[in-house]
Amino acid sequence: MKAVRALTALHQRRQELLSELQEVERQYGAEHAAALRVGWTSEQLGKLGFPEPTRRPRGRPRGKARSASVKTSGPSAEDASATT
Repeated sequence: MKAVRALTALHQRRQELLSELQEVERQYGAEHAAALRVGWTSEQLGKLGFPEPTRRPRGRPRGKARSASVKTSGPSAEDASATT
């Protein structure tokens, strides 16, 4: 029973540390992205000892992808070559 108590305590501490690490990773990613926005490059930051974050911070969601079946207006290159 003593071993299970010790394991339970360590498991709880491990979960707390993992949660804390996730928060620090989120903050690090946000600050890394902020440095990139103001003109630093990933290479420069890496040389200073700041590697790219393991997970990019959440940003604005991307728009819906355009469908490949969307036709553009005007004649296509195939249409133009057929009329000459």
